[in-house]
Amino acid sequence: MEFWLASYPRSGNSYFRILLRNRYDIPSIDQECPEELETATLRGTRFVRAHYCDPNAAPAIMGLKTHKPPEPGDTRPGVYIVRDGRDALVSYAHFALSFVYKNASEVVTPEILRNTIRDLILEPNSPYWTWSRNVDAWTNRKNTVVIQFEDLITNPGKAADRAVAGMGLGVPIVSKEIPTFKELKTVDPQFFRKGQKGEWQEVFTADLYDLFWQHNGATMTRFGYAHMPPLRPAVPTPAAA
Repeated sequence: MEFWLASYPRSGNSYFRILLRNRYDIPSIDQECPEELETATLRGTRFVRAHYCDPNAAPAIMGLKTHKPPEPGDTRPGVYIVRDGRDALVSYAHFALSFVYKNASEVVTPEILRNTIRDLILEPNSPYWTWSRNVDAWTNRKNTVVIQFEDLITNPGKAADRAVAGMGLGVPIVSKEIPTFKELKTVDPQFFRKGQKGEWQEVFTADLYDLFWQHNGATMTRFGYAHMPPLRPAVPTPAAA
């Protein structure tokens, strides 16, 4: 049996995979990421990301990690993780600048970070769509359990149990030892960067926030994320500077 393990990028998907593997011994694969890249920093630790690649010994239950929108007509069960879009975009921008564009952290200025977030808000051609389009497509899909990132971080065992029960996987808990984000950060501090909520308040300026809310406000409200101002003032225009 296969099930989807989906989210917009940088929304807790990798942590949830590790949680399912440790708590339920449920393996999963990332079809976009080769095994040697995915497991390198975790190999030899108890935090195994189960990139399953043996076609001769397929497990009875396997998760399929994805950030892409749902496939039309696909009826396999799924779990979707929703994270506050503001925090997800901050984390995704850091990830893109570090892993995709190979920038050293010291060269990533606040302006570069905010420009990257702006591009993600407006990006029309991403295979993952925009944050709200991705969230809406998956959470409106049938046979999909929705977990919010903030609940996952607060009570990971309960979140995993609800997802497994909601998808009808019918597997027992094999370990009650919960891997913590702090432990994962010790193993791979670049990938498991913060795992916190509210970082966006120190990154977004008022103008960037208004742009984000214009494009994502309805979905944010739907999931209970409050419309609140950032801590930073707007960036002045050249005429006003």
